[in-house]
Parts: sequence; structure tokens; C-alpha cells
Amino acid sequence: MKRSLGVLLTAWLSGAALASAQESAGGRKLYDLNEAVELAMHQNPRLLVARHQSSANRDAASSTRGHLLPLVKVGTTYDYVQANEGLDLGAFGGSSSSSSSMPLHLSAWAGDFNVTLAQPLLGLVHIGQDFAAADKAAAASDADLHASEAELRAQVEAGFLSLFEARAEKDIALASHDQLTDQLRVVQAEFKDGTRTKVDVLRFQVAAANADQQQIQAQVDEDNSKDQLLGLLGLAGRVDRDQVDFLDPTDELLKRSLPTDVPDGQEKFAESHRPEMFSAQLQTDAAWHRKQARTFSLLPEVNVSYSYYRLLNTPEALPRDINLFGLSASWNVWDWGVNYYQAHAAGEQLGAAEANRESVREQIDVEVRTRLAQERAAANAVHVASDAISQAEEAFRVTAATVQAGAATTTDLLDAQAALTQARQNLVRSKYEELRARSALLKALGSEQS
Repeated sequence: MKRSLGVLLTAWLSGAALASAQESAGGRKLYDLNEAVELAMHQNPRLLVARHQSSANRDAASSTRGHLLPLVKVGTTYDYVQANEGLDLGAFGGSSSSSSSMPLHLSAWAGDFNVTLAQPLLGLVHIGQDFAAADKAAAASDADLHASEAELRAQVEAGFLSLFEARAEKDIALASHDQLTDQLRVVQAEFKDGTRTKVDVLRFQVAAANADQQQIQAQVDEDNSKDQLLGLLGLAGRVDRDQVDFLDPTDELLKRSLPTDVPDGQEKFAESHRPEMFSAQLQTDAAWHRKQARTFSLLPEVNVSYSYYRLLNTPEALPRDINLFGLSASWNVWDWGVNYYQAHAAGEQLGAAEANRESVREQIDVEVRTRLAQERAAANAVHVASDAISQAEEAFRVTAATVQAGAATTTDLLDAQAALTQARQNLVRSKYEELRARSALLKALGSEQS
């Protein structure tokens, strides 16, 4: 019932978000980054799989906990009884005299109603360890779910950045095309006046065509990025591409800062914040409890029980109510190594879990160092590209003036134009690469800002 309500709530939230998308801006919804992440959290298919798996593991832990509590069993039987034997009433009255024996002729339907309570005693030791193992495994599954959410958030951010990088490159290509088109008109007029050659005209036409190609490729990249982003949000196939658009997140992402007050270093910070590390540690704890449970299962089983029977439609000579109290014990003294090898296998699994935890820790440390180096390199690239674009703009201005004075050739002007366009593209790419690198570093650190 709880899971059904959760599914209905998720569907309602998704439907509400989709309805909002159709109501805003005349049927075209503008999602900002936070709204897009929230929508992805509710209806991304892969995340829904992880969420259901986490819920299933939690229910499995609850099921194991039930074995710690008394078992209450209610039953009834109804049989056709046919008997023609002597009935010893002394068996019920405390006398063993044979004179109390009387013939019994019974041919009727009879039955009983019974209630049984059973509680394990010594078995609580290994059952408790089984529950602890299941509880740790469920907590590890929750940590895996948080890791999946962090990964999805990073993918949505990367989708936004790819989309707006493609749009920025398309704007650069369009500006370059417009500039080349204006220059082409001038060259064509000068060609008619005889001051330019046909080769000059062809060169500008080729350059303008190349700018067209760059614009077309940027549009393809924009469409692909948008489709991938819609897929992450669970909207692919549900809405048309033109019905949804997104707001530029660069200003918001630029405001995010890296954690600086880390006394033990970035690696230790990540180890204490990454959900993957939590999951690995919890899986190790679960493996330890499973080993303990399999070891304690080698001990005898001791159980206590109480049963109540109410006989139905039986002769008056028989009692109506029967109460049974019992204490049972059993021990598999020889099972051909079944329990022994299960305990040994659990020990090996514990060793594997410990090794996996160390492997995850090392991977996190390497990832943090790598992402930190990439973020620093990307930040330096932005500074270099910013300096280069001012130089390219000045070079283009000087070259254009020189061409007008007749001291430079068309080739010089086209080279300066191409260098300026390349410098603009480099600046855009380096800025978005820095944002991607910072987002990846925040995720690697396990920071809440990621």
C-alpha cells in the first residue's frame, strides 16, 4: 500500500510538472537547472529502478526482522472420524483402572481450532546477525540510490552546458557569417570596379560557406544536446522538442565555490562525503554480520512454543480445551559440511567486501586528484583564451585597416577573420569546459553543491 501511494504521488508530481510545462509561455515551458534536476529525480527511468531496488531491500530487511519475534499461527482442521474402540476415561480423570473403560462408537465429522505461538531462543543469535546484515545491505542500497541521484544531477548539468555551449558556438558562427557576408558585398563591388580579382571574391564566398557549415553543425549539436537532456528528464517521446526550453545556468554555476576549509585534504573530504564510500563501508558491515550469522548457525536450535486446541464436535468424554507447552532442541551434528562451508564462504565474502571498500577509496582519491587538476587547467585556459581574444580582435581591426589602405591582401584579412572566430570559439569552449570541470570536481568531492 505504501509503495502504491508512493508511485501515485510520483506520477502526480510528474503530471503536475508536465502540466506546468504546457501552461507556461503559451505551452512552452522554460526549465531552469533546479527545476530540471527536480523533474529528473521524479521520473528518470533509471533512477526509478534504483529507487524501487532500494525499497525492496528495505522491505527484505523488515522481513528478516520478523523472524526475531514470536510466530503466531492460527489453524483449523475438520475430518470425518470413524472409530469403534474402547475409551479409557481414566486417561483423562487421573485413574488408570481398567474398569473405567467403555466402548466408543464414533462416526461423525469432527475437528479442532488451534492457535500456536513459537519463539526461537538460541536461534536469536544468528537471526539477529541476519537482520543486522540485511539492515546494513538496505542502508548500502540507500547510499547507492544517493550516488545514482548525484550522477543524474551531474548528467543534467552536463546536458545544460552542452546545450548552451552549442548555442554559443552557433551565435559565433552566425556573427562570423554576417561579417563575412558584409565583406563579400564590399569585395564584389570592388571586383566590379576592377580593384579586386575573381579569386578574392571566391575566397570570401568559401569563407562564408564554411561559416554556414559551422552554424549548421552547431544547430545539430544543439538539437542532440536538447534531445539527450529531455531523455534525462523522462520527457523524451512525451513532449515535442519545441514545447520545452531551458534557461542558461552559467551564472548560477559560476557562483558555486569549491570547499576550501578542508583540514585533511580534498581526498579525505571526499572519502567522508561520497555515497559510494558509504555504500562500500555498509556492504563490508553487512558481510561481517553475515559471517557472524553463518558461524552462529553451527550452534544448536532451541525453541519454546505454546499451543491451544479447541476440539469441535467430539464425544462428551473427550476434553474440549487442550493447552500444550513445549520446549524443543535440535542440532545438525552432521550435515556434510553444509553450514560449515556457508560460514567459510561468508568469511571469503567479507574479505572481498573489505577489498572492494579499499578499491573504492583509492578510486575516489584518484578521481579527486584528476578532477582537481582538470579544473585548474580549465581555469587557466579561460585566462589564456580571454587574453587571446582581445589580441585577435586588435589584429583583425589592424588588418582590415591595412587592407583598406592597400598594404595587405585579402588572404591576410581572411586569416585574421578566421583567427578571431577561432579565438571566440576557444573562449566559449574553455568557459564551458571550466564549468564542466568544476561540476565534475564537486561531484567527485561529494559536495552538496554538486
